[in-house]
Amino acid sequence: EIGNEGAMTLAEALKKNTTLTELDLENNEIGDEGAIAKSNILDITSRNGVFHRHKDDIEADGFSFYFAMNEETDMLYIKESVWEAAATNDGLVLALVHNVIRDHLDACKEDDLQSTKDELKTLLNTSRNSDGSPLLHLAAARTSAKALALCQYLVKEIGVDLDHAVTDKEGRTARVIAMAGNLETRNWAKSVGTFLGRYRIEEEGRYRSATCRVDFATDVG
Repeated sequence: EIGNEGAMTLAEALKKNTTLTELDLENNEIGDEGAIAKSNILDITSRNGVFHRHKDDIEADGFSFYFAMNEETDMLYIKESVWEAAATNDGLVLALVHNVIRDHLDACKEDDLQSTKDELKTLLNTSRNSDGSPLLHLAAARTSAKALALCQYLVKEIGVDLDHAVTDKEGRTARVIAMAGNLETRNWAKSVGTFLGRYRIEEEGRYRSATCRVDFATDVG
């Protein structure tokens, strides 16, 4: 019986664990004080299970484990496994999605690279999980370095929309979600496509003449 203190100690010790996939915590005298720690432990073991299952399936299927072609429409679509990765409690499984996308683009022929990026950009901007959230929004809501790395890659390398053209069902952009995150995520969100790390220049409403230029901007800080 580990009790509340033991549960909290165990939760702290398992924070960086990626191998434990199952742990029985019943009948261990864990009360209300240790309930959060118990929940965190179960989240870690559940995430690890998803991580290893995805890792094994990627070795077998590669890119097609996360993405597939609709034979009727001849269009790429996101498989449920991507949304399962995004539902885990940190960026560990999302890093697998990142690696698969990167490896797929790295393997493209030079003549096909831009069209492949454009196809992925359209797909990632328009696809949503059952709760109405695109992949970038889900990754931006995480606080791990791996989730942030995926956000940076999607925006910089593929051109996935961080701003007003793509929102979740609550009308939030990925930038808005990222701005509510940790310091590293906020700093990245403030720096992308902004002037002085704070002002996003709007495409509409610009005025230019031979001697003058006027831009309209939104304060994202």
